Amino acid sequence: VPAYDSFDKVISYISSQNLTPTGHIIDEEEEHHVPFNFTITDEIDLNNPQELIDLSSDHDDVWFQRVNLEDGRYIWALSVENDDENGSTSESSNLMVEMNGSVYEGDFHDYWRDAFDIMIDNNSTNWREDRFDANPEGIKNLLFQFPEIRGPNAPVSPMVKTDPPKSSLGNKATFVGKLITDGNNRNLSLGFQFSEDLRFNDVIEVLSRGDNFEAEYDFSKYESNYLYYRAFARNEEFESFGARKRLKIDVLATTKINGAKIMEGGWESSDWFGHYYIQENGWIYHEDLRWCFLVIQKDNHWLWMEKYGWLWTKPSVWPYLYDNENANWLYLLKRKSGPSLFFDRKKEQFLSIHN
Repeated sequence: VPAYDSFDKVISYISSQNLTPTGHIIDEEEEHHVPFNFTITDEIDLNNPQELIDLSSDHDDVWFQRVNLEDGRYIWALSVENDDENGSTSESSNLMVEMNGSVYEGDFHDYWRDAFDIMIDNNSTNWREDRFDANPEGIKNLLFQFPEIRGPNAPVSPMVKTDPPKSSLGNKATFVGKLITDGNNRNLSLGFQFSEDLRFNDVIEVLSRGDNFEAEYDFSKYESNYLYYRAFARNEEFESFGARKRLKIDVLATTKINGAKIMEGGWESSDWFGHYYIQENGWIYHEDLRWCFLVIQKDNHWLWMEKYGWLWTKPSVWPYLYDNENANWLYLLKRKSGPSLFFDRKKEQFLSIHN
């Protein structure tokens, strides 16, 4: 029997030989050659996980399918299917969801063939796919593994930083965090976790209030000498933690200046007074003033300096210091390079801070 390159020629040959056909043999490659129907049946917002959950609720599987085309484009689509091989009872049609949220009814073989000229059964491209359950947990895993589904503004895990605390009187302290990025998330809850356990197995949470990422916490109930704490950010989708920090409780309660932050190596940092190193005998080493003897009475701060004697200041007048002996104001002038100076208001001249 001669070979023919068209079905019409085969029929013509059969007729010329007075033969009656009993059937046709179709190549397997023709199995999926049904034109794909590009009629949009629905539109969903892929940035809203619930819409994809609702769309796939009557199906078994969601396949994330993607390919890098020769022109450099990265294309993906979702195939929402019934698992016919394992006896699915659903009568819902298979669906294809494009990157813009358009939904079509049809088979994914036909979609990729007609949309991008990709033959899945004889795939010589880098086309690939991953399967997920068509339920809320499966959709959650899908969006976590492939965040590009939700677009360039898709929410991702926020990032937070645990800062040193501000100390207050007694056994209370104001703990400070920083939201580095909200990850395009709304309705984030910010706060702190506290524990005597490094692994945070037994924690107490305190939420931040107001615009500042701060929260006050009373740690007087702890019997341990150490307090572990960390900042957190959380919503229904994500939970992120800052670095775990450890504080020795007796050190935390004895910062020299109210509201100062504890730094490493015995240093403290005040928002208004600056950085200083403390000693138990009352002396401090200030980043600009150097060695001073500091006495605090409520809001009044007295500093004794070898060259100037007693100087008075408080948060509302700093960086002015009052020279009580000479009834004169000195202004602390910080410089980008070189030592800091005092400006004498009475003499209208600059003075060195040290001999």
